[in-house]
Amino acid sequence: MFKLGVFVSDTGQLLDVRPSELRWVLDYPQADFNLSDYAIRNLGFVWFKQDGSGAHLKLRADLFTRACFERVVRLVLEQGIERLIIEHEAEGEPVEVLHNTNDIIARLDFLRGSAPGESPRENYIIETLDLGRLRHVKRRRLAETFATWVRAQGRLPRDLDPLKRVGAFDGGHLLVSLKGRDQAIIQAWPSNIICYTPCESVGLIGRDLSDQPDGKFGQWAAKPYYEVVNQSAARLDLVEAVIRPPNGAPLISRYERLLLPWRTSSGEFWVSGTSLTRSRRLLRSAR
Repeated sequence: MFKLGVFVSDTGQLLDVRPSELRWVLDYPQADFNLSDYAIRNLGFVWFKQDGSGAHLKLRADLFTRACFERVVRLVLEQGIERLIIEHEAEGEPVEVLHNTNDIIARLDFLRGSAPGESPRENYIIETLDLGRLRHVKRRRLAETFATWVRAQGRLPRDLDPLKRVGAFDGGHLLVSLKGRDQAIIQAWPSNIICYTPCESVGLIGRDLSDQPDGKFGQWAAKPYYEVVNQSAARLDLVEAVIRPPNGAPLISRYERLLLPWRTSSGEFWVSGTSLTRSRRLLRSAR
């Protein structure tokens, strides 16, 4: 069955993809049209085909039910799928390629949430990860930043240039200084956060971290910066957020973020945030 792929029905049932079998399952014994396309476009079926440790999937997102989602996730886990190509039935939607199991499941869950009657995936999700993950080569930049913090024992020097040379506070890092218990003032905005226009990004310097063009996201995103200072410890998070900039299209961003608490010689607290993007797409293409 898996050689040609399988259909997963809207009720989560595995079905043979061969036209001769599909005609009887769908009760169209004399069908003179493409039943495979019909099943995906009109019935919410998902086509799933494994290829080694990867797989190819085709679906119509707004008909992707929870029962179908759960069965597809079972296939992903049981078959050890680590790479997934998602093809959308809707015209104009780009093909997606996902490269690890966690991102695959998260993306499928987001698509499931767009079907009628389905509860949508949360707009803001955060999961704290073990710092041991920094040993993976793909997190080399995060690991270098963490090593810099360890060597400095969390003490922030007045001259930041030596730290910039080892990559701690270059254009790819967010840096805030904490003023009391309710202000996190942006001192540097990373060039790899591109959810706002260039003018909006430049204008963020000197403003509170919660005072972003997308105020709701800003208020949510600022909380962990206070928490990491209170805990006096490094923190690695997996973050997924829907960001709605006022002068651009809404987007969904999924990224890992390393937060490090620093202290100046005068006793002030600063926090650096270093991010590694896992995926970023426009919301109109995410549904």
